[in-house]
Amino acid sequence: MSSIFKKFIPFLLIVFSVLLSYYLVKTLVLPFVWLALIWVVTFIILIRIIKYSFLKKLFLSLIVIVFILGMVEFYYDLSYKDDPTLARGDILEDYSIFNEVLGYGPKKDTVIPVAKY
Repeated sequence: MSSIFKKFIPFLLIVFSVLLSYYLVKTLVLPFVWLALIWVVTFIILIRIIKYSFLKKLFLSLIVIVFILGMVEFYYDLSYKDDPTLARGDILEDYSIFNEVLGYGPKKDTVIPVAKY
């Protein structure tokens, strides 16, 4: 391979990861766990490719941060998925109305009963 192409590999890898991240955010229900995995793999590949020790240390720090955030998202999804307090009531269906300008909002002159358990 030519040396010019080797210099563009990190840039192409980052662009590919950004485009794949955008696609996953738009299509998946739980994209952030997958995004964390993609970026951890991307940073590992960049550590193997890049020669500068400062960038290797930076990417290693980013791996730790992204991995922790991905695991927090994964834990949150597993822990609170079946929590009845998050799905109690049909507030959106019973008390909201669609507005072309604002999106969804409360119905006019509506009282919503709230109880704390």
